[in-house]
This record gives sequence, structure tokens and C-alpha cells, in this order.
Amino acid sequence: MSTETGTPRDTQKQERSATVHNKVMLNRRQFLLYSGSTAVAASTISISLFPGSAEAAQARVVSYPRKLIAKLSELKDNVPVDFNYPDELANSSAMVVKMGGVQAGGGIGPKRDVVAFNYICTHQGGPLHGS
Repeated sequence: MSTETGTPRDTQKQERSATVHNKVMLNRRQFLLYSGSTAVAASTISISLFPGSAEAAQARVVSYPRKLIAKLSELKDNVPVDFNYPDELANSSAMVVKMGGVQAGGGIGPKRDVVAFNYICTHQGGPLHGS
């Protein structure tokens, strides 16, 4: 008989080994097929048991009070003006700066060169003022 993999002799050997050891013998292909089928079945069942809501949530619009920071005519090129907004607490510090005629995305004014930045780090929430 041949000794190549997949021959009847090898198959018989695997069957005897499984019987002797009282274990289920799976090859890699069978394992991936069974585990993939199990994952699909589990996700299908969970989706059908717990469907999402088809109703859109209503967004809540919050308005902030208007506050005069500076007049556009009084802003000097590349000189930041510090302010607190929307309240006077330490975690609301920001600056407004006129970029000297360089148009900025979201900028205001006739040349669209006036922008504002927050001094609070968006990553960890620490103050960036003076850094």
C-alpha cells in the first residue's frame, strides 16, 4: 500500500487513533468550516433576537450666548487675543488670531483670515496655554 497522505491506510490509521483516544479528530479545513458556520449562526441569531431601532434619534440643539471678544478692526496680524468661552472657567480658555491675510479654512472676516482655537488638549483634556 502507498504511504502518501490521504491514502486509505492513513485514513484507517486516523480513525483507529480517534477511537483509541476517544477524541474527535478534525483537520484544519474542517475546523475552519465548523467554526465559521458557528460564527455565522451565532451572529444571525443575535441579530434576529435583538434587532436595532428603525427610528432615528432626535438631535438636541444647544445654543451658546453671544459674546464680544474683539472687534475685527482692532485685531493685529499674528497677535493672539486670549478669552474664555462659553464661561469664565479655566477649562474654557481659547484664543482668536488674525493670520495676516492668509485665508484659513473656516476663517471669518473680509479676508477670511480670523480664526479661533481652544487651549484645551482634545486628547487628554490638559491645558495647552503657554506650551
